[in-house]
Amino acid sequence: MHEVLTVRLWDPPVRLASYSLLLLLGMIATLASGWALARRQGLPGRRVLICLLLMAVSAPVGGRLFYAATHRDLFLREPGLLWSLGLEHLTMFGTLVLAMLTGLLAARWLSLDVVRLADALSPGLGLGIAISRVGCFLAGCCFGRTTSVPWAVTFPLGSDAHAYQIVTNLNVLFTGRQAVHPTQLYESAAALCGAALAIGLLRSKATPGSAFLAFLGWYAAFRAANEFMRAPSLGSSAPHWFFPALYGFVALAAAALLVHRRRAGPSHPLDVSTWGRAPLSSEGE
Repeated sequence: MHEVLTVRLWDPPVRLASYSLLLLLGMIATLASGWALARRQGLPGRRVLICLLLMAVSAPVGGRLFYAATHRDLFLREPGLLWSLGLEHLTMFGTLVLAMLTGLLAARWLSLDVVRLADALSPGLGLGIAISRVGCFLAGCCFGRTTSVPWAVTFPLGSDAHAYQIVTNLNVLFTGRQAVHPTQLYESAAALCGAALAIGLLRSKATPGSAFLAFLGWYAAFRAANEFMRAPSLGSSAPHWFFPALYGFVALAAAALLVHRRRAGPSHPLDVSTWGRAPLSSEGE
């Protein structure tokens, strides 16, 4: 656990919060790789960049709003947290949902091919999530339930995991810290697998939309399973079944849409790959 990373390239050294730093690096990786893949697919660079920047601005807003909705007591006690510019008190689901909705609207406004853009973003989403979850691990948040598996990790005294164990089981004061599932690293590995899956589908020239739906379905299914190994948030106002059910629903919906698209083919009347499509040009965007 390293909540603060020290960069010693010059004197005095720079101290950076590991969670915030890796969250920003993950966002940059998502934007950069998404822009590069979109350009490879022939989408206009300047319009794609505008769309991605709008998505980046909206992402933390969605994360904060969804966190507030599922942690109402905290925000009722400290309403100023809703307007905080810090990168804490966010949820991954909220960031993804608002970013995707913003991307859909922005792509329509900018006359971009929505489906091809979503496919181009899929590998970068996996990379960005993987990086940000390493930040969670270093900061000690989003930790797992106690376990005896050989790869279990033990967070230090005073960490969030240790405090949670004391609150839920006072015997920890006498027995000492307990090892937990490294759920942050599980999710990081799963996100990289999802990115590899999306890249494979892009290279195989699969039906437009397949890369995005496959990534979304895989990641949501893993999150649903990972919730059973992750320690619940003590301040959450959502019932214990809410997040597994939510991610399970998203996974099933993505799988159903993927099967439908692969059966229907790109010329099906319900295909959305032509929504807002602009003719390719040589304007050098």
